[in-house]
Formats: sequence, C-alpha cells, structure tokens
Amino acid sequence: MDDENIIYNVEITSGNYDSNSLIEELKNKIEQTLRKNSKINKLQSTDSPYSITQYNRTNINIDIPWNIFKIEMYDEIVINNAIEPIKKKLSENYYGWLLIYHPNHNLKKGDTIV
Repeated sequence: MDDENIIYNVEITSGNYDSNSLIEELKNKIEQTLRKNSKINKLQSTDSPYSITQYNRTNINIDIPWNIFKIEMYDEIVINNAIEPIKKKLSENYYGWLLIYHPNHNLKKGDTIV
C-alpha cells in the first residue's frame, strides 16, 4: 500500500479484549479510516477502468503462544470487466484462456504463473 508516508491512527473503545475481539475492533476502526492518497484521487477524476477503495483494508493476526502480532495493509482494487474468456480451436480440441486485466500485476512477457 503506497500512501506517500502518511501515518494513520485509530482510537479503540476502552475495555478488555480477548485476541479475537481486539482483532475485530482494530479491523473495524482501521477499515473506517478514509485514506489520504493522491493516486486514489487521480483515478476517481479520470475514466480509468479500475478504482482503488478509499478506505484502508487490513488483515490482522494475533498468535498468543508465540507472542506475534501481525498487521497487513493492502489496496482493494475494483476492476470493471477484468476477465475476458478466450476460446481457440487447435486441431479438434478447444483450448481456453482467460485474459486478466490488472493495473499492478508486475508481470513481464514470458513469466510463469503457478
């Protein structure tokens, strides 16, 4: 997630939490926070075939036995008409492909997807 060095903060409701309720509280508060990102604003002002959600998205994990707290922030991208099926006849068999449009896939011609 590239938000140009912006630091976000949230305030959780005071109280006692177990790991699951803390995860839920943090996730709810974080995902209600509006992002401040010029990339999002530029996309909304153009006729781009995709858009990035204006709110933060996150996965949170608390592993109590190992004392590990992990939080991942990510972009949620909405792509209109992202998948195009392609059917081609080679000899007597048909082979199908899916053409997938994604703006940030970072793949190069010849890369293998497993």
